[in-house]
Amino acid sequence: MTSLTDQSWSGDYFVGESDIQMDMAIALLRVLHGGLCFNICGLESSYLFNLEVPDLAKRVKAKIPSCLSYSC
Repeated sequence: MTSLTDQSWSGDYFVGESDIQMDMAIALLRVLHGGLCFNICGLESSYLFNLEVPDLAKRVKAKIPSCLSYSC
């Protein structure tokens, strides 16, 4: 399989895998930095287990964007 990460095939358009991984890591950290906050789901108590929060899945879906979930 040929790709831009194969220097013999891509020539001037070569992209090193370590560069891609670093760019991805930086992008994910930016998403985390901008999106994480204390009590993101607005829970009434931090003393409850996840199973004890009746609408936890609904809160997570409403409050945590998919890009933030992926970054985590």
